[in-house]
Amino acid sequence: MQRYSILVVEDGETSRCLLSAMLERSGFTVLGAKNATEGLSALAGFRPDLVLLDVMLPDMDGFEFCGRAKANPLTCEIPIIFLTQFDDLPNKLRGLSSGAVDYITKPYIEEEILARILVQLKLRRANQRFFELQRRRLEELRGAQESFLTDLDSMPAARCKVYFEASEEAGGDQYDVGPLSDSTFGYCVSDIAGHGIETSFVSSVFKALFRENATLLDTPVETFQKINVLMADYLSDGQHITASYLTVNRAKGCATLVSAGHLPVLMTSPSGEVRELRAEGDVLGAFIAPLFTPLTLSIEKGARFWLFTDGVVEDFRERRSWKAGLERLKVMLPSLASMPLEEALDEVGSNLFSRHPGEDDRLLLACEV
Repeated sequence: MQRYSILVVEDGETSRCLLSAMLERSGFTVLGAKNATEGLSALAGFRPDLVLLDVMLPDMDGFEFCGRAKANPLTCEIPIIFLTQFDDLPNKLRGLSSGAVDYITKPYIEEEILARILVQLKLRRANQRFFELQRRRLEELRGAQESFLTDLDSMPAARCKVYFEASEEAGGDQYDVGPLSDSTFGYCVSDIAGHGIETSFVSSVFKALFRENATLLDTPVETFQKINVLMADYLSDGQHITASYLTVNRAKGCATLVSAGHLPVLMTSPSGEVRELRAEGDVLGAFIAPLFTPLTLSIEKGARFWLFTDGVVEDFRERRSWKAGLERLKVMLPSLASMPLEEALDEVGSNLFSRHPGEDDRLLLACEV
């Protein structure tokens, strides 16, 4: 049976001892710390299931403590509940924005503290079980080497078409499209370095995870963060994934782009004006806690988004870099503004690269607002 542990960071010795005794009576393993420095050291070494943190500490306030804990990949998932005598809204908002999950005001009520602790521990346990469930499901896919097909014809509301040409060997390019709500769709393209069966398998795993985690409840950043954690078991040393994830809300007229070290996305206006969209972000699989900066923008009806992998814009046989190919694509797109998407994709394929199996996959996905 699992025994849960709690770190109490409180400079008042009486208060700290009372809290520790109360928690131990309830069956928890407790470690106390009288200041932030001692608390951070205990947090890294003890790795508790939850932290009770006094906001007012002699060497550092609780907000800074919380920020440091959340910046450490080894402790960022540990829930922190603030303990304070302040009950004003600005302090509560500051605490929650720094990463705390809850706020308890002094004087303490034993039943309230225990109830709030149990809620957070249950949430953490449910989240851990969710990840384990997905890991087990992915294990069932190992050996199947099955690629998931996206039937765009069954989703006319997505207003999306794709051009895909596989390389001579099994590659790592992948795409997926799906509804997040009646008016919001998600579009994703990804690229995994390498070729062969292993790369194809990892590509399928990424697509399975994207389908599992791309929901209206999670932001694109949260979706990539979850995928990054779960992909760790399936990537070889040095292997990583680049990807772009675009959500388009046609009812609100807005879109959000998140990139995991991927190529920029191009957006064309109904008149054919081309805009290059860049969202900063780390590749997936290389960092424990990658950072992503989402790009949110307003969109107008008739605008188009073009998502692609490097096989579309670069050509080793012609000694063309991806940057040079990107400029060629930007020059080409204005003349395609009035064409149906499928014809526009064929036009790009006919003029941007030779129609033969290349050394890399070629994936170009276009969607219209």
